[in-house]
Amino acid sequence: MAPKGKEASGIERSTFALFMQPDCDMDEKLNFPEKIHIHQELIPPNCALTFGEYSEKLLDKYYHLKN
Repeated sequence: MAPKGKEASGIERSTFALFMQPDCDMDEKLNFPEKIHIHQELIPPNCALTFGEYSEKLLDKYYHLKN
């Protein structure tokens, strides 16, 4: 459940990102198919990334953390 009312004060978008992390082995690879419909510029066909690697690519894209 998302916080509401006074409980939600002081919570930023970055705080909510913590709740998106899956409950799994963080070294487990996410296997992407040959054809993907989103983030094609980040993920090569038939690519395998950990959740952390995938998250880092997305954060770099949207927040320009790296060149």
